[in-house]
Amino acid sequence: INLVNHSIVSSISCYGKTEKMIQFYNEVYVTNTDREYVYIINAINDIITDSVFVGYNCYSIEIDQNDKIWALAARKSNVSKGRLSKINPITHQIENSFVFQNNESPNNLCFNKTKDSLYFINNNVYQMTINDNKLPSNYIIPKGNRTFYGIGINPNDFRIYISDAIDYNQKSNVYIYNSNGSQITYFKTAICSNSFYFE
Repeated sequence: INLVNHSIVSSISCYGKTEKMIQFYNEVYVTNTDREYVYIINAINDIITDSVFVGYNCYSIEIDQNDKIWALAARKSNVSKGRLSKINPITHQIENSFVFQNNESPNNLCFNKTKDSLYFINNNVYQMTINDNKLPSNYIIPKGNRTFYGIGINPNDFRIYISDAIDYNQKSNVYIYNSNGSQITYFKTAICSNSFYFE
């Protein structure tokens, strides 16, 4: 985008529906909700150079403290299960892959301030470290009768923010928890709030 006149200078054609992206040095990793791959773009010449299998409906992608890339794919009914993948950005190879049960649709992957613990929503909220060799069996925050729709970790105090979309028609609730999963407070926001930005 030309920031002066807001015109499109160039574009990169990508398969399916792209969702989120992160940059690691001169490479950009792009998730895709319509394909089974994360696509890797050379940021110097704007060309797709590689792809990594992560499963369908990959909405979330993050980098940990060891510069490993984590991608979370929800699932595709009767086609593929939800999958959490740890990617080596040097070799573009999967270092570890965690597969969820048939009916689980994990989403909203995020890291804490130190990038050594990751969190995601799978009905309830789960937490695991980057060194764990299996998915967590116990949740840190129960869903109850709420509709968890977004999650963010405040880098200033490690507090967990979770949005509850309720019925997707009324204003959302946002709940704030300590890092141990104990609730502090909650407040109202706009309809279908699903992301957080911390300064």
